[in-house]
Amino acid sequence: MSEQRLVHVFEELADALVPGFDTVDSLRILTDRTVELVAIDAAGILLTDERGHLASVACTTKSVHTLEQLELADARGPCYDCFTTERPLVNLGRDATSARWPRFQHLADEVGFGAVHAVPLQLGNQVIGSLNMFCVAPGRLPAQDVDTSRALGRIATIGLLHERTTRSAQEEAAQLRQALTSRVIIEQAKGMLAESAGCTPAVAFEALRRYARTHGRPLHDIAAEVVDGTLIPPTSG
Repeated sequence: MSEQRLVHVFEELADALVPGFDTVDSLRILTDRTVELVAIDAAGILLTDERGHLASVACTTKSVHTLEQLELADARGPCYDCFTTERPLVNLGRDATSARWPRFQHLADEVGFGAVHAVPLQLGNQVIGSLNMFCVAPGRLPAQDVDTSRALGRIATIGLLHERTTRSAQEEAAQLRQALTSRVIIEQAKGMLAESAGCTPAVAFEALRRYARTHGRPLHDIAAEVVDGTLIPPTSG
C-alpha cells in the first residue's frame, strides 16, 4: 500500500462525509476501502443510533451480514463485544472464537471465514459502532493494518458524529431505518445489474455508485429504478 493511495482514500472518505451525505454510500466506501487497504477478505459495520440501537448497516458480502445478524440476535460475538467493551478484538482464530462464541464460530465455519478482527468506531470516549474484518484463512493481522483500519474508522466516526449534532434523535432513527431499507434495495439492484450485464457484483455496485454521483442523485433512488426495470446504468465508462 502506497502512502499516496492511503491519502487518496482518506480524501475520498472525507468527501463522502460532507453535510447531507448518504449514510449508506459513505459506510459502503469505508468497508470497500478497508478491504482494499487491509489484508482481509470482507468487512462490515455495526452502527448504533443515538438511542443505542445497534444494527448491521454496511457489508461487503452477504456472509458478513449473516454473521452480524447472528451477533445482534445473541447480543454477543466478536463484533458485538468490540462495541460493548469499547476496545479492539483482533487476531481471533477458530480456537479463540469457538471458546468464547461457539454459535458465531459454527456459522463462520459454514460461510468460510477462519479469522475475525474488529475495531471500535470511536472518537475519544464515544463509541458508536464497530468496523468488522473477516479473513478466509486464519492468521494474524499486521499491526500496521490494525492501525490503518482504526484510522479509517476514526474518520468515518468524526463525520457521523458531526452529522448527528445537526439532527434530532427522531431524524437519526428514521435515517438508519432508511439505511437498512436502502441496503436491501441496493443489494437487489446490484445482483440484477450483475446478472443482466454479465459482470461481478463489485463492478455492478461501482456502476450504480458512479451513475448516482454523475447525475447528482441518491444511490437508493438509482437502485430502486434498476429493481423496477426503468433504468440500466452502464457498467463501464
